[in-house]
Amino acid sequence: YKMIFISWFYRSLIKIGGMQMKLLTFPFGGMFQENRDRDGLFLDAVYILCMEDRPKPKLDVEGMLDHAKEVVLLFSDKVAEWTVDYKNIKVRVELVDRTDFCQSYKATNINSFIKYRPYFDIPIKRSYALYDAQNRNMKYIWMIDDDIMVSKENYLRAIYALKIGKTAVGFHVPKFPDISTIDHIERIVYNQEPCISMTGSCMFLNVEKATGYFPFAYNEDLFFYMQQTNPNEIVSGGIVRQSENTPWLNFDRVRHEQFGDFIYNAFKKRFMNWVNGPIMWRDEKENQLRRLEELFTHTADPVLKNVLVEASEAMRNVCIDEVKQFVDDCHFAEWVYK
Repeated sequence: YKMIFISWFYRSLIKIGGMQMKLLTFPFGGMFQENRDRDGLFLDAVYILCMEDRPKPKLDVEGMLDHAKEVVLLFSDKVAEWTVDYKNIKVRVELVDRTDFCQSYKATNINSFIKYRPYFDIPIKRSYALYDAQNRNMKYIWMIDDDIMVSKENYLRAIYALKIGKTAVGFHVPKFPDISTIDHIERIVYNQEPCISMTGSCMFLNVEKATGYFPFAYNEDLFFYMQQTNPNEIVSGGIVRQSENTPWLNFDRVRHEQFGDFIYNAFKKRFMNWVNGPIMWRDEKENQLRRLEELFTHTADPVLKNVLVEASEAMRNVCIDEVKQFVDDCHFAEWVYK
């Protein structure tokens, strides 16, 4: 990548291949630029979020054993055939759905939008990885989605950040942004780039310092960051790449995302100083419905129109009391509200 960084109070602008992208770097996700070349073992474990119907992870699985004591491949209930290719006993396969932790998690993390996408398992896998690491007295772990590609510089930067005391190191994904389907549609309709928050699709953690969990909702990684006590200890290790896909073609995903996307965007407006004062959830809901309506009127694409109809219907089903209860249950840190 050819990158040019321009630091602002709450965001950074970068250029990748001549295209300008906006990165949200405040109140968490500030760019961590330092690294120290380090050889040998450092991580206790690497947890890779896998799916049975997807190809091998982009990450060199057995190569990670040069840097970690073990690699754990997390699946839901069925294992992909390619797992037999890994012969090293330090590559462990875990079926999360068959654990007691998973049953307890599902019983205590309930919201009405689960019905749209009951197979959505990313928050459970991430929460399980953190639970497993805590239960086995690990200190440093790396969680990564199977479609993320990282550089050596990304790795070294993240390791050094943990070494000097950071709690969490995430990354920004601007090449194919890890954003909601509605943000993707807005990008297409208005031909403008969104301001991208730091993702949890590639996350290094100091397990001893991390608090909270990953709620059972879209944007669970961002909600996890918002539970950490010190935003200055939640940094971005730079830019990583993600395999391209077309999430706006999946209506179940579109419906499911509205709950978590709505909640995070209400906070994001305040992080970016677009809006001040306490969150008035009913007003935010009306604003979001207007946003969807305006997108509908500004596109002639029948596929995008259908997606927006589904999103609007799901958004109308958002219950404000449920939103308030969800936010209360997350126990966000004090800095989130300042």
